[in-house]
Amino acid sequence: SEELINKAIEDNAAALGKTSVPYAIALNNKAMLLQLLGRNSEAEQLMNEVLTITKEKLKESSSNYIRLTINLALLYQDMGKLAESEAIYLNAIKLKEKKLGKNHPDYAYLKRGLASLYLQMGKGGEVEAMLKDALSIYKKKLGETHPATIATMVDLGNFFRMNARLSEAEPLLIAAEKARGELLGASHPDHVRSMEDLAILQWQQGKLKEAAANYNAVMDATMKYIDTYFAPMSENEKAKFWDKISPRLQRFNSFVADAAATNPELVGQMFNYQIKTKALLLSATNKIKNAILSGGNEELKKMYTQWLDQKEQLARLYTLSKEELIEEKVNLDSLEQETNKLEKQLSAQSNVFQEGYSETSVTFSDLAKQLTDDEVIVDIIEFKKFNAVFTKEIYYATLILSKNMTQPVLLLNKNGVELESYDTKYYRENIKNIKPDNESYGKFWAEIDKSITGKKVVYVSLDGVYNQISLNTLKDPAGKYLLDNKNLVLVTNSKDVLLLKKSKQIAAIKTATLFGFPNYGSEGIIPPLPGTKKEISNINPIIKASGYKTTVFEGNEASETNVKLAHSGVLHIATHGFFLANTSAIEDEKVLGIETSKAKNNPLHRSGLLLANCEKVFDGTSDLSNKDNGILTAYETMNMSLDNTQLVVLSACETGLGDIKAGEGVYGLQRAFQVAGAKAIIMSLWQVSDDATMELMTSFYKNYVVSGNKQEAFIKAQKQIKLKYKEPFYWGAFVLIGN
Repeated sequence: SEELINKAIEDNAAALGKTSVPYAIALNNKAMLLQLLGRNSEAEQLMNEVLTITKEKLKESSSNYIRLTINLALLYQDMGKLAESEAIYLNAIKLKEKKLGKNHPDYAYLKRGLASLYLQMGKGGEVEAMLKDALSIYKKKLGETHPATIATMVDLGNFFRMNARLSEAEPLLIAAEKARGELLGASHPDHVRSMEDLAILQWQQGKLKEAAANYNAVMDATMKYIDTYFAPMSENEKAKFWDKISPRLQRFNSFVADAAATNPELVGQMFNYQIKTKALLLSATNKIKNAILSGGNEELKKMYTQWLDQKEQLARLYTLSKEELIEEKVNLDSLEQETNKLEKQLSAQSNVFQEGYSETSVTFSDLAKQLTDDEVIVDIIEFKKFNAVFTKEIYYATLILSKNMTQPVLLLNKNGVELESYDTKYYRENIKNIKPDNESYGKFWAEIDKSITGKKVVYVSLDGVYNQISLNTLKDPAGKYLLDNKNLVLVTNSKDVLLLKKSKQIAAIKTATLFGFPNYGSEGIIPPLPGTKKEISNINPIIKASGYKTTVFEGNEASETNVKLAHSGVLHIATHGFFLANTSAIEDEKVLGIETSKAKNNPLHRSGLLLANCEKVFDGTSDLSNKDNGILTAYETMNMSLDNTQLVVLSACETGLGDIKAGEGVYGLQRAFQVAGAKAIIMSLWQVSDDATMELMTSFYKNYVVSGNKQEAFIKAQKQIKLKYKEPFYWGAFVLIGN
């Protein structure tokens, strides 16, 4: 584990000094672990430090030094720095050949590594000869069952498989899988990789039954990895670990797309893995938070508060340029590492291991038993198509589940690239330009509709581009909108339906905090929103009359600080929202007050709300020591305390947008408020008409304070506004997610 490696680093530093080879090797071990966890930039920094130390102590041609350089080459390969990786390999091969000749296992090791790199670089012509050469050396010098021999068999087998030479690939991949199983055990990651290699080969051969058996074992092992390794990681580490394993899930989904016709039970397994992994990062973050706050460990709560304080400090430091950080004598990397370490301690001590992660897995059968006759679940999945290698094609799978089904129904849309480009652009442009749209229903929903005939309540778990459209606005050939025919309930993960079914009506916390008409500044850089003042004036008496205690913040009081302090039952914010989708062309040192490199790397820094006095950020007069710069980013929002907040309403432009990650939803304000604890969020997908928004919100609150049912009140409000404003531009911009 990382803790044991850190202990070894400390011990070697104390006993032998920080310029000793044992100390460098301990650093190297940590770097390799970091690479395994997907923390490549940290690993690169450590590996370069290792080489700096060992270059003074070891000969350039020594086996130990060359192995350390190759670790860096492998990391560069992982990071896509292929030219840098190739340069290291070529130099190492030259040194090794001169010292040991062409028949030594060390020489074979380097040739095999370079062959793998060339495969990635598209230099396939040299690969076969290099791998055969390496395999011959290993067999002669190390034997048939040595791990290096087996690894080279895998490489050569996969080379043949990718080039459709399946009969040549088969004996190599079968032998490698058998040997790894015997040497390493069934659940070892290398053996699981070999099982997947074999499953993919069998898939290409058309042996779908054998492939399915292997793939099920692979996926079950992968789910166990999540149970075992996920809990003690920080959120950042979880994200990088997920990036490592999610391609396997996409390969499996591609397999199911091809094999489901002859193996229908695969669809159920696909659904079960989806239930386990969809929005996994969000779910994991919330589990840790809930375990800490609901427990009786005061020391742990104190540590959690300290962590939140450090995150708040980081949020401020991210607004400083590199020069400003130097001026303030701040080591940002050090604080990030310290915060990450504290987060891991919180994870390890929050009993999530024993409680949150040992819970019984929900299956599609569990969901089917809970549905009524007029209910159905629609789970949408986006994935890259895999065909020997990943292609540029994008598929959308829709899993449909109704009461007591023995297997879900699978619908497949193979036009994902078109759906995410032309079709989405067409939909959004027609909405914004108030033009008739007779195509989008057919593109996004028609096939689904055919499979849910007679169902009134539709629980929808979105993925991919479906997060960018408001389903209620799709109009069928009969001229009816989905709003007219279906009650669409948006859920993050299909298993949330169980929570909706089991949850009792909770007595509302009758407090509401309302923000509107912020004073952005005197320069007029940000256009004021007088309509939001009227909106707050309209809804405040409605909420107040139903017994709520309301607090209103307008003008200078509609500030970032006051939003952060709000923890009422209802939080309503009427202001400008923003999401910067493309930062590649930005050359300024800051973007919306955030240091540009940080903003580019994290979409949570590129999404947020504009509040009082935010103009100072735009004209460069913002006080660097002030935590309140008038811009509330999604990153800052995550640290808010909204665990008792039943509803957040973001009455602002495009608050529902953000970076979309397959299987994880929208990385923006939506995710941030969910992490902060909000049970439900109303947000917009396009720039909204002031009058229509005001009327929608007024109608919603009139309905909500009577029924206490957010979903019912929201649908009623949309239908009431639709009577006056016929076009979906006016009534369809807002969506409700959660409950």
